[in-house]
Parts: sequence; C-alpha cells; structure tokens
Amino acid sequence: MSLSGVEILKGSLHDLGDAALVLEVGTITDKGEAHPGLQDVPPDVPGPSVLRQANLDFAASVQAALEDGGKKKVAERDRKRVHLLECVLMWSQFIVMRFKRRNDPTVLENNGFALKKPRAKRNSTHAPTPVPSETRLKHGESTVIHISTKQIPGNGSFELRYTTNPNDESSWIDGGHHTSCQMELRGLVPGTRYYISLRYHGKNGTSAWSDPVNIIAL
Repeated sequence: MSLSGVEILKGSLHDLGDAALVLEVGTITDKGEAHPGLQDVPPDVPGPSVLRQANLDFAASVQAALEDGGKKKVAERDRKRVHLLECVLMWSQFIVMRFKRRNDPTVLENNGFALKKPRAKRNSTHAPTPVPSETRLKHGESTVIHISTKQIPGNGSFELRYTTNPNDESSWIDGGHHTSCQMELRGLVPGTRYYISLRYHGKNGTSAWSDPVNIIAL
C-alpha cells in the first residue's frame, strides 16, 4: 500500500468546508488518541495532540474571520487551514508507514480515516463474437436469392460465402461483406442447389462460420 492509501487528499478533506473540516479532524484526533496501534508517536510526527491544537487554532481563525471579515483575518484562516491539512497528511502517512513496517492491518482500521477503495480490475476477457443465426433464404426474381439473418448489435459486418458442394472446402465462393443483415446473391444457375454460410466480424474478432443453409435457385 502506498502512502496515499488513506483517503485524505483532494477527493476528501481538501473539499470539505471549514466547519466540516474541524469536525472531521476532531474525529481523526479522538480515534488516533484511543487507537492502541498508534501510540508512541515519534516527536517529528504531528500526532493527535498536535492535530488537536492545530484544529483548535484553525477553528478560532474561522470564527475570527467570520466576525471581522478583514483581509488579514481571512488570510490567517487560510494559512491555518493549509497548516492543518499538512498535519493531517503527515499523520496519515505515518499511519500507513506503521502499517507497512509492522504488517498490522488493524492500524488501518478505526483511525478516523476512510480507506480508498481499490480500483476494480477491468476484465480483459471478451465475450466471443456471436455466430450468425436464424438465417433464412427465399427466392427473388429469376437467379436471385434473398438472405436474411438475425441482427447482431454493433458496427460489424457479415461475411457471406456460398457453394454447391459444402463438403469441399475449396469450393466455397466469396459473397462479400455486408453491413446489413439483409443480403442477396445474383446470377445463380437455375435448378442448382446452393449452400450458404455466414460469419460476423465485430469488435471482439471474427466468429465461426454458421451452419450452411440451402436452397435451389429458380
């Protein structure tokens, strides 16, 4: 866990109003003082006692700025707010370092801070590209066959192939790519049985070929 493991940065305490910040730091101070894993704080770390005093000073400066409204009072309030947030940041870093050195997860519990939720890992696996289904054939004008298949969501395309002998892989003829699920074949030989198969090209790859369907051209 990195030093930013305790959620106190801009997404949290920095965005709190003055009154809310005083209350939040008060909670952090109280819990830090009572936490058995956060005793024996080194002198160069702003522990709960330092935080409490900085919080009291900031609260007083907030009240003074409200009552006076002058630029000096407002500037003093802002300066004490920055100092308070710096103390809170250093205290949170100490908590995380103690956790890492002692390998004691209880240090990260009930200390007044909210832990950042780990980012959910994106699933790198993709669903397989669906095979075209519900393919239907019907006669059009002479030597024309109309082909329809179930629409597949996305911006992919259907690839069409046809043959008179589905058992001979080399006999398949390319029928082109089609963005619509409605297609047609022209120039066929009347009285000949044609076998037609489709596959889909989508964002996750290319599907397997569909089972052939057949029709006799008129």
